[in-house]
Amino acid sequence: VHGGTPLTSLVMAADGEHGPLTFEVVYAPTGRASCKHCKGLISERSVKFIRSVSNPFHDGMMAVGFHGACFWPMQLKQRASTRKLASLDDLIGFNDLRPDDQDVIEAAFAKNQLDLAAKASGAKPKKAAKEPADDGAAEPAPKKTKAKKAKAESAEGGEAEAAEPKK
Repeated sequence: VHGGTPLTSLVMAADGEHGPLTFEVVYAPTGRASCKHCKGLISERSVKFIRSVSNPFHDGMMAVGFHGACFWPMQLKQRASTRKLASLDDLIGFNDLRPDDQDVIEAAFAKNQLDLAAKASGAKPKKAAKEPADDGAAEPAPKKTKAKKAKAESAEGGEAEAAEPKK
């Protein structure tokens, strides 16, 4: 265990080479770790994804953690050359999770694989479509900047009572 992180890849091999990048999933032992993607705290006993990466400060690897919901978008934003989770067999600790958590991860992994394939082919991944409002209202006009508002007011003949500028 290294700093509370059970990554076995943090140990250097006997020949001095660093282990490969690994992916791990655990239940967060405490609520102190922060997500590398959104910077929010990962709550205690929630699913925490861990990715080992090269340490920029010294030789070796370091572990970075992610919320379950933040791990998959992070995979999509990475360069094509960056190693990604290719199979759930590569996810250390997956079989130690509760069956309902495994089902959620399997579904998210399947969607992520489709999104990665779409990205590789040049298509953008589909986002959930917003439902249009049925009130019959037209789209709102674009917001005016302060300068445009002031110019519009002066063009209207200028009002006798000008508003004090904010300080």
